Amino acid sequence: MRTATVTINPQALTHNLLQVKKRAPNAKVLAMVKANAYGHGVAAVLPALVLADSIGVASFTEALEARHLGWNKAIGLVEGVFSADEWQQAIDNGCSCVIHHAPQLEWALDCIPAVDSPVRTVWLKYNTGMNRLGFDEQGVVSAAKRLHDAGYALILTTHFANADDREHPLTSTQIQRFNDIFAILQRDVDKNIKASLCNSAGIINYPDSHCDWVRPGIMLYGSSPVTDQSAGELNLQAVMDFSAQIMAFQ
Repeated sequence: MRTATVTINPQALTHNLLQVKKRAPNAKVLAMVKANAYGHGVAAVLPALVLADSIGVASFTEALEARHLGWNKAIGLVEGVFSADEWQQAIDNGCSCVIHHAPQLEWALDCIPAVDSPVRTVWLKYNTGMNRLGFDEQGVVSAAKRLHDAGYALILTTHFANADDREHPLTSTQIQRFNDIFAILQRDVDKNIKASLCNSAGIINYPDSHCDWVRPGIMLYGSSPVTDQSAGELNLQAVMDFSAQIMAFQ
């Protein structure tokens, strides 16, 4: 195999983003570009995502790269920051953060950004059953109260574990757990708290749970995130094309 070439099609990415917006017309879109835009290259994809409300990255280094490349809209750190110093850097660069464990909560309470800072809105993560990151039921209520009292606006968020399979029973359990806590927070903390449940699979399989924000990832790049429908059936277009010359036939 010789002269291997990867070609990125920005028009396909914009097309896929429009499919997200068509499926979730009342939700804002946090477009995931973590892991170098799923290997597609952040520099290649950012211009095609201008219709997104925000982009999501996994690390502060990725956030700085996006800023360096000219992205001037919102950036969300979906794993939050990893130190008090990074929290200050997030403030300096206007990156909103997920808060999913106690140290991040304390950093946010110890150093509160200006009222007009994007960092005054935090994504508070509730572990509804994926058991990867997030506060438990008691912890998320306590964290929400402390953050609200400190002047933060909140987006309650969680992550589905099995939303790709619409028959998997855990997803309905996660949705119910999320909705129960969300109702408590809106009643006891702030009626203006927002919500975000759906990744790519959730956008397709659970339209009643789109809430205020959706977080598409793999579907933006043209792959089906669900088990029972292909990318073509979902009207998704491949963003990356890999080609090479054939050296010989045997």
